[in-house]
Amino acid sequence: MGAHRQPGGRETAGSSTARPRLYPDASHAVNGEYPDRLRDDIADFVMRYR
Repeated sequence: MGAHRQPGGRETAGSSTARPRLYPDASHAVNGEYPDRLRDDIADFVMRYR
């Protein structure tokens, strides 16, 4: 457990159950290339791990 995590804490992007979303064809400008998908992925993350 990392020093910044507390036992019994909420799930976060660094926890073992949260998984990253991949954008294989994206460049460094993913927010401009896939704005709708990025918005949906962020909304999904917030709903799952708040």
